[in-house]
Amino acid sequence: MFSGYVTGRALSSLYGSWGYSKDKAALYGALSSFGILSFMEAGDSFSAQYGFSYEDFIINGLGSYLGYMLETNHDLDRKIDLRIEYKPSADNGIDIFTDYENSKYLVALKLDGFSSIRNKYLKYLERHLGYYTRGYDDINKQKERNIYVGLGLNLSKLFREKSYKKTATFLNYYQAPYTSVQIKL
Repeated sequence: MFSGYVTGRALSSLYGSWGYSKDKAALYGALSSFGILSFMEAGDSFSAQYGFSYEDFIINGLGSYLGYMLETNHDLDRKIDLRIEYKPSADNGIDIFTDYENSKYLVALKLDGFSSIRNKYLKYLERHLGYYTRGYDDINKQKERNIYVGLGLNLSKLFREKSYKKTATFLNYYQAPYTSVQIKL
């Protein structure tokens, strides 16, 4: 889902820079994202190791659609981010695309996006709902699928206020490790 979402948002930005209207750029970004990821899934169908996954196909489409929805709905976009939290290990090096052992995926609900929140300090907080797996990289480990809730810092707001717009935009998609408190459900 995250790949479809991020790819769609990135392509939407690219199409916007080419002069397309915001709505058309968002639509073309979502469709292009879904097309690219569907092509990759079709390629997996020829692989003996992976095979075609209709679950991946559906979730990729959902991620692309979610990117479109947030790209075209500014009020919702101010409130919700989909992010990855990645903390590389010394054993695996850096592989953000396939190192699921050190990755977490989350939805951040940004309190800054709600006009009813008037306390200026609360606007720097976020509620998180996340998912991660452990143990799938080693046949001898117990496999786990975990869901968690958390409270985090809205780093994109902090960086945007200090005029670091590119860093703030990056932090709409990436959750820096150790910037939230998490409780596994």
